[in-house]
Amino acid sequence: MKNIFEYDRFSLVQAFIKGKEYSVGCIRIEGKAIALNVVEIITKNSFFGHDEKHRINKAEEILLIQDSEITRTLKDLSIKIFESTGYEFMCRFDFIVTESEEIYFLESNPIPGMMKNSIFPKMLKGHKLSIPSLFIHLSCSSQNISEKKSIFNYIIE
Repeated sequence: MKNIFEYDRFSLVQAFIKGKEYSVGCIRIEGKAIALNVVEIITKNSFFGHDEKHRINKAEEILLIQDSEITRTLKDLSIKIFESTGYEFMCRFDFIVTESEEIYFLESNPIPGMMKNSIFPKMLKGHKLSIPSLFIHLSCSSQNISEKKSIFNYIIE
């Protein structure tokens, strides 16, 4: 925290939750929300930070093909979050699951990475979808969505 206070007066501290980290992608195809295969994330120090995400051999990301009770639950939760928050096209959700199988939702990422080593393309591949085919589906779907407009009046006095 000392390092943070060199740059800002505030910081946000979150308790460390020990457990396995999972990521679940959701996409909307032909109006239906679909959960992709779950990815289990394994790191040496049990933390999936910037280095682990972007440096080779800092994390192992395992695409779980066979569903278990926990992966089915994570998929169901992801679809519920996807639908209830109004995501239109795609999103990736991250969770921690403790030894006693308590599930903690960490974050949602509506613009998931699409680079060669990113998690989302691995999920798509497990669902027999390529990045181009996903974007073709999304492009076709977006034509059926009415335009959303937000008006923001900004006045400087």
